[in-house]
Amino acid sequence: MRWGKRRSDQEQWEQVEAACAADEWDVGVWRVGASTGAVAQAAGLARRFAWLLLFSGPFLGGAALLSQAMAPAHAVEQGTAAQRPVAAPGDQVGPAGWADLYVDAYVAAGQGGEQQLAAYYPAAAQLRLSGTPGAQHAVATDAVHVQQVGAGYWAVTVAVQVADLGKDSGGPSQLRYFQVPVRSAGKGFVAAALPAAVSAPGGGAAPTLAYGQSKPATSSDPATATVSEFLSAYLTGNGDLTRDLSPGTVISPISPAPYASVSVTDIAQVGGGQDGSSSTAVPADGTRRQVLVDVEASDTSGVARPLTYAIELRARAGRWEVDQLQSAPRLAGNGPATTSGAQQ
Repeated sequence: MRWGKRRSDQEQWEQVEAACAADEWDVGVWRVGASTGAVAQAAGLARRFAWLLLFSGPFLGGAALLSQAMAPAHAVEQGTAAQRPVAAPGDQVGPAGWADLYVDAYVAAGQGGEQQLAAYYPAAAQLRLSGTPGAQHAVATDAVHVQQVGAGYWAVTVAVQVADLGKDSGGPSQLRYFQVPVRSAGKGFVAAALPAAVSAPGGGAAPTLAYGQSKPATSSDPATATVSEFLSAYLTGNGDLTRDLSPGTVISPISPAPYASVSVTDIAQVGGGQDGSSSTAVPADGTRRQVLVDVEASDTSGVARPLTYAIELRARAGRWEVDQLQSAPRLAGNGPATTSGAQQ
């Protein structure tokens, strides 16, 4: 039956061709006087097209729905990627270090040094620098402020000690500040412009510490003996450091030892000073005391340096022990400072 149907279709196509040959058809126009075979052929094609639409409708509809479902997800994914920052705000070490190198090269740049400076700022290749290369040089550079002004874009303020030609690193120099626009470029950085000379960043007021008034260290306070023995062993290497540590506290002495002798001069305590009676007696086990200790440390050449340490003591078995060597003094209104070493 199918074969017969196909033969019937073939015969109809032959009739259409014959009609065309007899000039019953014009190109692109169906004449009013079309033959009966041509009309039958057109009707057959129309029926087949209708059935085709009927059967293919579900498939076309499903394809359209699938396309609509996928398009928004793709658009959201692209939008998310476009909004993702190039670098995290906290990523400031790279731009700061690179800005130090750029300012170092900038200070020493002179006539004929355009290409060396262009390694940091490509547009510098078009400059015409003057002066003797190295007439000034940077004794030291240090990034003192980093501000992220955009994705992958920072403004870095660099402090630089500038010395004139012929002066060694120990000679007189001028402290200057330059602000550098740094842009991320692949795996590195590039300057967006030449450095700009700026004023020194504001220093601000000194923070208020949580300790009371500092008082001269006295031998009548058992805490003085503890911190003296501890800091002497810590800074000079003389004595047993572990003897003055609370159980579970791990602190290693500085090696090599930078000083030959240490003397405790003043002690201040969180919450204010203690009277004579309380300072001469050690309280119950577990009692804590946070102190700020001023010391004078002398090296082997006799040069004395003042130093300050924030220490937390803990009472145990009738004596004070060093429980924490804090990395910074405690500020007024803040919690305990961070610590150095392992504690219980």
